[in-house]
Amino acid sequence: MLDLFCGTGIMGIEAISRGAASVTAVEMSKVQAKLVQQAYSSLKLDSQVNLLVTSALTLSKDVLCKDEGFDLIYADPPFKDMEYPDLRPFWEWLNPGGVAVFEAPTKNLPAWAKEAEANDLLQIRKYGESSLLIYRQTC
Repeated sequence: MLDLFCGTGIMGIEAISRGAASVTAVEMSKVQAKLVQQAYSSLKLDSQVNLLVTSALTLSKDVLCKDEGFDLIYADPPFKDMEYPDLRPFWEWLNPGGVAVFEAPTKNLPAWAKEAEANDLLQIRKYGESSLLIYRQTC
């Protein structure tokens, strides 16, 4: 699993509890990343996480030292503090059958998401102020 803008790290922890072999967590804030590492350590999950302290928006797959893709990519960017980024390039990092789930603001869905939904590439589920943008990689 790739957990972008991992925040507290809870999504990665939940993924491991549900059977994910490993999590690559990406968090730009050094302070927050330290808390994430402590959370994984306290649960004895250190060996299953690769925590990168960097911006998810400038992350390249080469940095991951990983040839294979991901079965799950989750992103919850701080959309209250920034313009919602175009996260479609991460779709290419998915294994066949893999799923990308991105949280986005319901009131201000990005144009690329609306376009992808219109082309049946993306499913949008609205839950109050937040929406989930769900993409499934085919073959």
